[in-house]
Amino acid sequence: MVKLAEYIRWVGDLAFDAYPFREADALVLCVVSYFDLSPVFRNANGDVYLCDCIPMIEAGEAKLMITGGDLGNGEIFETAVRSRRFGSLRVSDYEDRVRHDPPLQFSAVTFHAKDFSFLAYRGTDASIAGWREDCMISFTKTEAQDLSLAYAERVMHGGRWYIAGHSKGANQAQYAACMLDGERWDTVERVFLLDGPGFCPEVLDASLEQRIDPKTTRIIPEYDVVGMLFEPKITDTKIVRSYRSGIMQHSLA
Repeated sequence: MVKLAEYIRWVGDLAFDAYPFREADALVLCVVSYFDLSPVFRNANGDVYLCDCIPMIEAGEAKLMITGGDLGNGEIFETAVRSRRFGSLRVSDYEDRVRHDPPLQFSAVTFHAKDFSFLAYRGTDASIAGWREDCMISFTKTEAQDLSLAYAERVMHGGRWYIAGHSKGANQAQYAACMLDGERWDTVERVFLLDGPGFCPEVLDASLEQRIDPKTTRIIPEYDVVGMLFEPKITDTKIVRSYRSGIMQHSLA
């Protein structure tokens, strides 16, 4: 079974104009979104590219903001950063907010290729605030969902867009996509919901989910727990085989 790091090694020398964007690329960039990119932006004198993370990796300062340990995410991140395909992507609008009371955990980042931009929402990190917010998703709208829409409205201006997220990040990606105005929605090529929970009826009207359905791909593992919570009714739902067992199939790595 091919792992994500092996996929990067396979396509790593191919730019997106030579080998067009595909679903596996969405998984790679969502893994990248789980890393703390703030040091790169803090030290930047101009545009930031993903390959600018190499010194951070070599110094052992690549910080993974995720619950459950590395599980191979570090290898995926480093392989992507060092590749031509992903390392040449310009990175912008990195945002990371955590507040404990009331709970808030929100992070998003945008990647830019020559012909498209990719907006990635981070899933639950290791903070207590992030886990408290996870529980709130089951019964109310969260501040992070509002921030996901505000972020998309701020960064999306023309061009061709992909929107994606994993786990709670998929929930935020879905919310933002559903609530985008028509002009921005027209620029969206595809929305990728990677094993994320849906919405209780009090938070999101089912008709909005139907609106984004033609442009949305949902990817879940065979043993699915998180993605079955208020399961999004997306026509293009793909069940993939994982080399992990049980609940650990939720991991992207």
